[in-house]
Amino acid sequence: MSNVNFNPKVHQQAPLRQTGAVARKETAQKAAPTSEQALNVGESVTLSTPPVKAEVAAPAQTEAPPATKVETTAVRDTGAEPIVVLDPATPSAKAEYSSQIDGFLTKFLPDSAPSKNVGTITQKQFNFDKGTEVVSSAQKFIIPVPTFSETGGGEELVYPEGAKNGEGKNVGGQPITDWKGNPIGGPGEKGVVFYNHKDQSYQAVKADGNGVVILNQVTDEQGKKLQDKIGKDPSKLSLQEFKGALEYAHSDLGVGDMYNSDRDFIKSKMNAMENSETGVPQYGLHRRDDRDVCHAVYVEGQGEFKGPAATPQKFENGAVLLRQPNSKADDGFSYRLIQPDAFKETYTNKNGTAIELDKMETQEPRPLKDNGTITHAGMNFDEGAKVVSGAQKFIIPVPTFAESGGGEELVYPKGATDKEGKSVAGQPITDWQGKPIGEPGEKGVVFFNHKDQSYQAVKADGNGVVIMNQVTDEQGKKLQEKIGSDPSKLSLEEFKGALEYAYSDLGVGDMYNSNRDFIKSKMNAMETSETGVAQYGLHRRDDRDVCDVLFVEGKGEFQGPAATPQKFEDGAVILRQPNSKAEDGFSYRLIQPDAFKETYKNKDGSEIKLSQLPRHE
Repeated sequence: MSNVNFNPKVHQQAPLRQTGAVARKETAQKAAPTSEQALNVGESVTLSTPPVKAEVAAPAQTEAPPATKVETTAVRDTGAEPIVVLDPATPSAKAEYSSQIDGFLTKFLPDSAPSKNVGTITQKQFNFDKGTEVVSSAQKFIIPVPTFSETGGGEELVYPEGAKNGEGKNVGGQPITDWKGNPIGGPGEKGVVFYNHKDQSYQAVKADGNGVVILNQVTDEQGKKLQDKIGKDPSKLSLQEFKGALEYAHSDLGVGDMYNSDRDFIKSKMNAMENSETGVPQYGLHRRDDRDVCHAVYVEGQGEFKGPAATPQKFENGAVLLRQPNSKADDGFSYRLIQPDAFKETYTNKNGTAIELDKMETQEPRPLKDNGTITHAGMNFDEGAKVVSGAQKFIIPVPTFAESGGGEELVYPKGATDKEGKSVAGQPITDWQGKPIGEPGEKGVVFFNHKDQSYQAVKADGNGVVIMNQVTDEQGKKLQEKIGSDPSKLSLEEFKGALEYAYSDLGVGDMYNSNRDFIKSKMNAMETSETGVAQYGLHRRDDRDVCDVLFVEGKGEFQGPAATPQKFEDGAVILRQPNSKAEDGFSYRLIQPDAFKETYKNKDGSEIKLSQLPRHE
């Protein structure tokens, strides 16, 4: 072997992937050839090409072969050795083809094929009960978020200028949302917006006195420098100083993995490091409680994880998904993605031994069930959970627009497409039964439900209303100020402007059509916000109006009362509520799971737990 020249040169290729199949690099490295063979597991070797016809093997060299050159490239954190480059064969020695050599070398080739793209995944696609049991061993630096009371409470919790979503569309100025699609802060709430360089996702945390930022994988020395930068009392930091400390952590100390949390979590799950006490609660170096056992699964490939981060966490070369106990969560757990290199350095096995990625539980994401288009038919609501609405809703009666021709045509607007991507612009907007919302010549208002991603329409016949779901007292007050004391005087443009204001300025995107008769029979006006106008302002459903609900797993769309089918991507709640005017005595609608939890409660008044709702298969 010592006399063989490999031709042509060894070239650098893509780094070893940390996947369940190839991240077994740790095992492969143990079996690597000796230095005399001039091979490393981290090398990328171009195998010799078989000759067209057999040749007589070249005689063995009597002179020493050319010296091996070593390029001192930056050592990868995958553990690969420096790249070895072999010189091309000299004229006096022809390249010799050997299938045995090629077979031998193939064992040590990295997988240069592109990582498979698993797309957007959620925790529901994995079985964490079979996951690897681990505990955190990392030191984390906690910075309590000041209230910034002297400077207006911080910054707006919106995406910065230039930010784009997963489709490359600009989202600058839009509210930063959590993984459920809810804005991090309510209308008017402020705090801090920052960037997790590890997960390539924007994060936001409220400046309400309970928020903290956790910096992951921080050494004693880095912690000391951070304390020196921040000072003894982080509550005195200005917004610029706070963000400057985060930038300092990344640019000067190399700490880029940072995410939002709250003081309650730190109190219950972490212990301050005794050797770096700051004297301020939930500030400084901390470590997770070793009794807090988590379950982890490894995912191969590239994609993004839709978890607690404000934007999905991206991964390029494998990822670890972690499930950790959380008594406040619906199912008793919280979930997050950790990049493989950070996971190895910040977690250990339950018995205290080092993590080996190739020995972890590796799972393929189960595809989400695609339900297609569903209706209430075939659903057994008699076995559903009994619930009552606990949400405040803002009701706006639709004017007749008598002075301006009765409103607009009840047709799909320009650019609207159906589920197959075909244009439906100009076609009549229909109800769930396929019937046009209005008769020929009838007009009203066309609007968009941002929550359900569906067009809605309501007639301007004096009976129509628009219901805005999940509206706080403060939001209701601002809406009343925007609309005025008499909504019947609004022009079409003013009415639609009020709907746009509710979404863009107040973060209220769940709005749908109804009528005055329904409001009279099923809702009560909130005494604290009387408007003096019937069916106008904040209302709440009558608690005696018991509804039945079923949960549908997966994705699809529900053909219900909305003008267009209501889409759902990760589960949906289908609600049956009494309606004396309906043919079967009930009406049906889809509610997104997060909105349902916040707007309904169990019949006995207890909190809804989505994981305990009866399922429709």
